Amino acid sequence: MRRLIILFVAIISLCPAAMAQSEIDYTGLSKREERALRRLYKDYDYKYGKRGYFGQVSVDASYYIYKGFLLNDMMYGVDVVNGYSFGPHFDLGGGIGFYCQPNSAKNKRYYIAPLFVYTRVNILQRKVTPYIAAKLGWGYAWGGDVDCSDDDCRRINGLSTYSAGELGVKVHLPKGMALTVGVSSSLYFIPLFASSLGVNVGFTW
Repeated sequence: MRRLIILFVAIISLCPAAMAQSEIDYTGLSKREERALRRLYKDYDYKYGKRGYFGQVSVDASYYIYKGFLLNDMMYGVDVVNGYSFGPHFDLGGGIGFYCQPNSAKNKRYYIAPLFVYTRVNILQRKVTPYIAAKLGWGYAWGGDVDCSDDDCRRINGLSTYSAGELGVKVHLPKGMALTVGVSSSLYFIPLFASSLGVNVGFTW
């Protein structure tokens, strides 16, 4: 009988992946025991999002600084990201955005459309976790005061390298969905040399 028990334990220990694919019953376990069992069988998808494809839409409101000047009106935008989640901690994908500064008494309407690679690191394996996200790519800008002289223009039309960072909080919802709220900052280099600081709210599915 003892040999049969030892053999059974050995078989189970060699097949964690098979057990992880089946529904594991955590009823009656303490939180510490449940966390240990989830780590053993890599069963993180239950509470902390889903492994595999993810989509994300986020909206952003930012103030831009160009040539040392704070542009008078806020710029509003939206990002759409599609990618792959490698587990509870790391997401990788690609995205496209569209940002617009509306007409005002001091500024003409201005647009920026970035195309970028997106990465996000979730710090904790919890329902609510801080995260760090980054974007790197290119952005095209157009509109604005196209007839002004170089000394007066605060915005330039053309293609620019683009990078952005985001620090915020992610709240996991059922079925792999999540809400994110963060502080965002972006940099546009040649030829824009502009930066921004704003807030970002997103939905992941």
